[in-house]
Amino acid sequence: MDKEESTELIGDLQDKIERLQMNQIKYEMLSELLTESGEPQISTTDPDSRSLLIQGQVVEVCYNTQTAVDDKHKLVVATIRLTGTIATHFQQLHWKQKKI
Repeated sequence: MDKEESTELIGDLQDKIERLQMNQIKYEMLSELLTESGEPQISTTDPDSRSLLIQGQVVEVCYNTQTAVDDKHKLVVATIRLTGTIATHFQQLHWKQKKI
């Protein structure tokens, strides 16, 4: 390995280190935002979307809300934004609907 190749390798390594340091700063900032928000996750593309387990191990970033409607008057009586497992949220929605 000659001096020119060595200098090129050092330059490449320095670029990689800088890129990794910038990524570390970015992820530290995201971690702080996540802690401050109290949410279980944060989306870097759309603050309203969440990663949801669709089926088995299939995860999609999407929007998911559920609505309970009064059967007699067809009025919305409760809504909930799903951010975790669907089963636990349906239990919460059912409880909200009964309470109203």
